[in-house]
Amino acid sequence: MLFKLEDLKTNLVSKFYPFSKKELIENKDKLNFDRYYLMDNKHIVWDEELLDCFKRELDWTAIWKLSKIDLSIDFFKKYEDLIDFSSIDLSKWLFRSDGATCFGQMVPL
Repeated sequence: MLFKLEDLKTNLVSKFYPFSKKELIENKDKLNFDRYYLMDNKHIVWDEELLDCFKRELDWTAIWKLSKIDLSIDFFKKYEDLIDFSSIDLSKWLFRSDGATCFGQMVPL
């Protein structure tokens, strides 16, 4: 039973704790990077440095789950070999604040 309790703690901390970049890097081996845990943590401000640091741990089929990440054409070019583009349209971050689509068919302001 102790093993399951440790898993529960790891999962809850991974999903809800507001990690700093430094804390993420220092605790890399103690976290659950699953799409339902760390990748779903709304407090983490993801950037290219973190993506590069955790390139092997991230589930690139669920990259759309990352919140607070700046998605740009350069981002897609840099990670095109890792990203599963069949699900990228699920990202709520692919839209500008005015509702116009940023990728796919461009809508001029």
